[in-house]
Amino acid sequence: MVSRKIVYVFMHKKIPVADVEIDTDSGGILKVCNIHNIEHISIGVAIENGKINRSDLNKWWIGRLIPASRGGIKEALEILNVYSTTLLLKSLKLYILPCN
Repeated sequence: MVSRKIVYVFMHKKIPVADVEIDTDSGGILKVCNIHNIEHISIGVAIENGKINRSDLNKWWIGRLIPASRGGIKEALEILNVYSTTLLLKSLKLYILPCN
């Protein structure tokens, strides 16, 4: 299976924070494309020279993923014909944008 890259807008409530490119196989953040409101980045994610630290952002992002051990997740995924909990982006309120 070929990995795809999709760009999402990370939001803080209704405020766009950054456009990020995510690998659909690994669920990891490959690139921070654009920064909209850096002051709204999550606590614990470093900002260096006006740029979001991608490694810190990945750690925060992985912590937000739904664990395979969560009750009922296996059954819900089977109904949707999804066989991995690594990336459940379609369940998140994210906007898809092209990365320039």
